[in-house]
Amino acid sequence: MDAPNIQLHYSHRRCCICDVKRFCGRKFIWNNVRGWQLKTVDIRRTTDLISFDPPVLSLILADDEVEVVVFRNFDRKAGHWIKPVGGADDQWFPQRIPRCLDPDVPQVSSLLRIAGSDGPARVEYTCSMRSGRDPQELGVIEINWP
Repeated sequence: MDAPNIQLHYSHRRCCICDVKRFCGRKFIWNNVRGWQLKTVDIRRTTDLISFDPPVLSLILADDEVEVVVFRNFDRKAGHWIKPVGGADDQWFPQRIPRCLDPDVPQVSSLLRIAGSDGPARVEYTCSMRSGRDPQELGVIEINWP
């Protein structure tokens, strides 16, 4: 199954469109994105295996609803470039998420906007920077209708 055409909204310091702040000093702050609740997926390293937490992000969206997903990189060894399996490296994000320098302030992806009209679907994703990756280094976003 092809990955749905999930739209990306770029957000760096402060976005005038959706009123998101990425960082305030050393404290991590999320504001509400025009009524959307941000869902997070954490990227973690255990020895040399990368994992996504949660491994399956399940979203229940009506056709006219939207969720926003961000990836937080807690990996202190490497950056990661998240993409749908079989998709282009830059299909979701224009660049990689840098490695984590401070575990209290993880590096964060741009915003990934997922609409209910993209579902129902099961989208597997991985890191394009790990070509010889373990098959377990895979995450899933499930888009379901109520």
